[in-house]
Order: sequence, then structure tokens, then C-alpha cells
Amino acid sequence: MRMMHLKRIAAVVVAAGLLLAVAATPARAIPIGGDYSLIDITSAPYLRAAGLDLAALGTGELHTFAILGVTTLVLPVTGGDVALPFSFDGTIEHSGSGLRLSSSGINLDLTNFVMNTITSKMSANYAIGAATGAGEIFDILACGSGPPGTCFTLPRGAVIPSALRLSFTDLGAGLVNFVIPGLAGAGMQFGVANTALTAVPEPGTALLVGSALVGLAALRRNRRA
Repeated sequence: MRMMHLKRIAAVVVAAGLLLAVAATPARAIPIGGDYSLIDITSAPYLRAAGLDLAALGTGELHTFAILGVTTLVLPVTGGDVALPFSFDGTIEHSGSGLRLSSSGINLDLTNFVMNTITSKMSANYAIGAATGAGEIFDILACGSGPPGTCFTLPRGAVIPSALRLSFTDLGAGLVNFVIPGLAGAGMQFGVANTALTAVPEPGTALLVGSALVGLAALRRNRRA
């Protein structure tokens, strides 16, 4: 009887802990960190043909697959908050990484990208010559929007539903045109972004999940007995 009683208590602890953990995850932004954003720079062939060189900065990585004609920029996710798992609304930070666009000794450095899926903007710090600042570099659009033929991702011609189209804002195009006049225009597609995210549990939620796991361990020990 005592063993059955212990098993029932353990089962209740597990159920209560899990239910509380789920209930403690409201439809609001939660901290994120880790993983990465991968940007397929669909404009790379055009930019390079015009004489613009591309290079990763900081912890960013630039990969070119010449056979496929594909260039991808990988930016580690360092923070932010998104209303997971209910929506993708929020901000995604990429501190310490970026992209350099250069030609004829002129460098445009874009670093510390922040993707805001609520305002549909992607901002960054910029440095070009002695000029520095921060502003919105890209507009963000879901891949279902925009004219046909946009938002292509790997493999070419396929559209990944979670992908986001990045197009130059007036500021973004103006910065690029400072390097090579007339190269970019507002609304021109720069690339397509896909982001993998990891949620960072808040202390309260982690404690409740921990209680559930302790209860589960107790239940397993009692079953073995």
C-alpha cells in the first residue's frame, strides 16, 4: 500500500510540474540565444559583377558555392526575444558579426544586425570611411509577398515557408551606392534569411520544469523497486 501511495504522489508531482511549466509559458516574448541566421545573398552575382567584394566580419561566416552560384552569410544569434512557440514576433540579435561590402578601397561595414519581425526591419551599425551610425538597412517581408520570382532559396526555385525576404531600405541602398554609385535601389532584393532559434528558459519556468523532472525520476525509481 505504501509503495502504491508513493507512486501516486510521484505521478501527481510529474503531472503538476509539467502543467505548471506549460502554463508558465504565456504568449509573450521570451529570451533567445544561440543558433544562427543564414542569409542566402541572392543579389551576390549582380553585386560581384558590378565590382563589389563581399566578406564576413567578426564571428560571421561567408560561404560561396561557385558551382551553384550561391553565396550564404551565417550570423550567430546572440540574443533577443521572440514570442515562441506562438509566433515569430520579436527581435533577433547578431552582435559581434557582420558583412563588409568593398570596392576600390572603399569599405562599407555592416555589423550587429538586429532583426525586428514586428516592425519588419533589419537594422545594423554601419561604418563607411569616417562616417559611422546605425539605422534600418533592410525591409523584411514574408516570402509569400512580393512579385513572382522573388524569395528563391536553396534549392533554386524552391521557397521555404519560414524564409524572410530582405530588401534594401533607402538608407541601405544609399550606403551601397556610396561604394559604387547607382548600384542599388530601395526595394531591391538583397537576400533571403532563415533563422534557427533556441529559447533561453526563465528562472521560474526552469524551476518548474526541474520539479517535474525530479518527480519523474522519483517515479522511475519507485517502478524499479
